[in-house]
Amino acid sequence: MTVSHNEQGMCFYWKIMALSDRKMRQFEQRERDILDVALELFSQPDWESVTIAKIAHAADIGKGTIYKHFSSKDEILFRLTMQFEHGLFNHLTNDYEITDDDLLDYMRSIIQGALQYHRSHKQYRYVVEYVHCAAFKERIDPSWFEVMDSLNKRYEDWFGPILHEAMNRSLITKRSFRDVYIGFYTSLQGSVNMIWAEKDWMTAQPSEHLINITTDFIMAGIVGSPKTQNQ
Repeated sequence: MTVSHNEQGMCFYWKIMALSDRKMRQFEQRERDILDVALELFSQPDWESVTIAKIAHAADIGKGTIYKHFSSKDEILFRLTMQFEHGLFNHLTNDYEITDDDLLDYMRSIIQGALQYHRSHKQYRYVVEYVHCAAFKERIDPSWFEVMDSLNKRYEDWFGPILHEAMNRSLITKRSFRDVYIGFYTSLQGSVNMIWAEKDWMTAQPSEHLINITTDFIMAGIVGSPKTQNQ
């Protein structure tokens, strides 16, 4: 059986494509492995002493291999933070079903879910806190800042309509949406910091109890009071 030049060419093409796909999968897997090792190192109290050399040593690869995937330690920190943030967003938007008959229960569930997600991902604590600080944001690549800003907008675009609908139904006190959102976000972030620092300041308090009482107070702030509405 004679194989034509065209057929030979197509076979060669698909072999090259298969090889490229395999190399790409290997590249992506190595990148995930590097991030996993880096996260383990950055989850420790001495995380600030972690260097590219330490990550390479822990991953049993050369520094040059790290730089094939990441331009700097800052990029690794940024990528880990985005990994955490996207995981949180997907968890909240996909794992909780909104019900029209009780928006307040839904809001309570996602607040509680957000706090529980942070508790179960405490290994990201130092990384996320550092990347979200002003000093880091001032020096990062503008494209990174755009990614972070875009994610914040996704949160607002998702949760904002829920707040508006609850106000329209008089389930929560009608007042400035911006004030409610800022108050909610600030309270949530403060609660996250307390939960992540739990072992440092509140060892006698079970974390689930802390999450429950914190959720209750955040919800009370969102619902508001008639006095607030009349002001």
